[in-house]
Amino acid sequence: MNEVIVKKILMESSHGIVILDQDKKICLWNRWMETHSHLSEGEVLGQSILSVFPEITSNIRLNMGLKWCLESGKYSLISERYCISPLPLKSDTGKIINSRIVMTPIPFQGSFHCSMEIYDSSSLLAKEQYAVEQNKKLKSTQAALVETSKLAALGEMAGGIAHEINTPLGSILLRASQIKRILEKDQTNTAKVIEFSDMIVDICNRISSIVTGLRSFARVGENDPFVIKNISEIVGDTLSLCTTRLENNGVLLNCPLQDDFDIECRPVQISQVLLNMISNAQHAIENLEDKWITITYKKSGDMMQLSVTDSGKGIAPHIRDKIMQPFFTTKDIGEGTGLGLSISSGIIQDHGGSIMINSESEHTMFMIEMPVRRLVADRDKG
Repeated sequence: MNEVIVKKILMESSHGIVILDQDKKICLWNRWMETHSHLSEGEVLGQSILSVFPEITSNIRLNMGLKWCLESGKYSLISERYCISPLPLKSDTGKIINSRIVMTPIPFQGSFHCSMEIYDSSSLLAKEQYAVEQNKKLKSTQAALVETSKLAALGEMAGGIAHEINTPLGSILLRASQIKRILEKDQTNTAKVIEFSDMIVDICNRISSIVTGLRSFARVGENDPFVIKNISEIVGDTLSLCTTRLENNGVLLNCPLQDDFDIECRPVQISQVLLNMISNAQHAIENLEDKWITITYKKSGDMMQLSVTDSGKGIAPHIRDKIMQPFFTTKDIGEGTGLGLSISSGIIQDHGGSIMINSESEHTMFMIEMPVRRLVADRDKG
């Protein structure tokens, strides 16, 4: 390859190339430099780069980098992407270019020349900014989808919750009437009054737990801090929202007494995931004669394993790989968006865990596996 071809390649390069001799005099000034500096090669050849760009003298990093390259043969990279560009180069639209400058030593007759390659990193900044904005929009859309999913679940639970609250309210009214009649007949019969009063307190506590669970489920949980929470409390609060609905649909709910332990999590989100899995299980078995759902959880080393198993006969292999994908659903049109498992999987991943299908179970079993305590790296991410 002769010198003419080499110079042609350098001159037509898509980024700036300036070659300096040992005295910092310009030996080559390519087309990109002509376009963005508004100085032709003929105007600058033989001149010191410091007279063409006096800004270099006041930029310590660039000045030292040039000195190291020419005197010591050291490679230098100067990136000014996030501050004012060190060189007065302008884009086609007249904006100052955020220069990324690479200085490479070229051995020549016992000394060093310097090849300055200048890149416009403005486009990279624009791409990064676009990616940040798109990520924000994605998170906002995901949050909206979570709320939509929750509203659908709340609609399904509404009848059951109303029954859960109305029934104990009727019991309170009955016991209060009995206390009134007892006191009207015999004000000294305190034993019965205390007994019925205790019943009222227990009933009120049950209503309170239902309302607490409902309020927790209805609120946004993605910005909540991670806290230490008892897993049995999370499961109990969740079940209080769906027990009656399951009973009304003839589904037997099993949640045997299990190990009690704490986990570090966003409790609202874990409750949302569990409720979604229970709701999916109920829909899947609604046409079966034998309808039951079993929930188990245990601590295995540093991990929590929580499973939701229903009386179905498992997930078909051709569906198994798609079931976690957004908008995939096996429900009839109008009965589901297919967002539940996808969103739930994302929530558990944010907790450092995963949702899996146990294909070895003779029934349909979904398993959540996640750390009991967050990893240090995850804490650093916030």
